[in-house]
Amino acid sequence: MEMKRGAQMTPRAAALAATTIKSLDSAAHTVTLDTGKVCHCDKTVDLAKFKAGDKVHMTFAEKNGKSECCAMTRAA
Repeated sequence: MEMKRGAQMTPRAAALAATTIKSLDSAAHTVTLDTGKVCHCDKTVDLAKFKAGDKVHMTFAEKNGKSECCAMTRAA
């Protein structure tokens, strides 16, 4: 594949299957899942819209060499 001069690569994003929030930490901007995994979220993710027990879909992207949640929506 040929890259055009000045073209930028977009970061790859990966979606996580529906999971349940165990707890939220607004100060640290993290979400702990029912599996025990702690996910760091981008500042653009409004954690105030979610609460413990919500089933959500999370989308992750590489940021500064780390995987970070860049979007979160309620699962149906």
